[in-house]
Amino acid sequence: MLLAALLAGTFALGCQTRTGDNAAAFSRIVGGQGRQPGQFSKPRAVAMTATSDLIVIDRTGRIQRLDLETGEVRAKWLLPRYDNGTPTGMTLGPGDATLWIADTHYQRILQYDLDGKLLFSFGEEGTEPGQMIFPTDVCPDPLDGSLWVCEYGLRSRVMHFSSTGEFLNEWGSGEYAYTDLQRPMAISIDAQGRVFVVDGGNHRVLAYSRQGELLFSWGEAGEEPGKLKYPYDMAFAPDGTVYICEYGNSRVSHFTAEGEFLGFWGTPGYKAGELFSPWGVAVDSKGRVAVADTNNGRVQIVERPRRAFTSGGDAT
Repeated sequence: MLLAALLAGTFALGCQTRTGDNAAAFSRIVGGQGRQPGQFSKPRAVAMTATSDLIVIDRTGRIQRLDLETGEVRAKWLLPRYDNGTPTGMTLGPGDATLWIADTHYQRILQYDLDGKLLFSFGEEGTEPGQMIFPTDVCPDPLDGSLWVCEYGLRSRVMHFSSTGEFLNEWGSGEYAYTDLQRPMAISIDAQGRVFVVDGGNHRVLAYSRQGELLFSWGEAGEEPGKLKYPYDMAFAPDGTVYICEYGNSRVSHFTAEGEFLGFWGTPGYKAGELFSPWGVAVDSKGRVAVADTNNGRVQIVERPRRAFTSGGDAT
């Protein structure tokens, strides 16, 4: 499945035309390919604080916290282990006080302060309730502080834990059944307490109640504006709309929470305003959008999303 995703991402480079220089006009680049402070080696996940900090995990197992305005590195640290692979998802806790990371290839959840001190971890390998194979994302619940985790492996599922790591509930079943989850990549909670899951392998987004009842879903596979191709991450904007990072289409699409298409930003490529197989997206309190432009080794910041995003353009 991963091979198919990789091939899809490569193929997508030739499947869209540019929408002009609009994307570049309202974006800027942070970092670049490399292993020096302030550089990235295939960034996998991003987060932004209310105080203009940008947090990035890259494939070397390194976490960097940078000043979003200047690019200055304020803190950096390494994960406990990263030789098996690196995380795909992270989320800031309430008040931006801590950072929660789904340590995908080590079957655990990590909590850090923003200077890199490990505060808490839990998780063990397995397929039983509360155990994990490949957790891809974790989201603290703003309503009660509990933790939501999505994972794939022998099972693709959503798991609910207390703030101390006690297993509470789960749903989801076989990885290869289209009617269920197939490689869920990101999870988030909206202001109403609904649980949103990016169902990467099925090219869609699902919204659940907190008890696991499917409320609605939207999205279908495709390259045209409004469709999805290997969505890998999502982020809610302050106005309640949703940004979806598409690995396969090398773009970020903008929707209402109920799935109405609003526009997209980015086209495949290497210049400013272009993306190469992005993995992560984040939105700050000002509405700015950060995109982990993974295979270009950088992060791009969309400073004025309302002007930069377009809803038109022939994608064939």
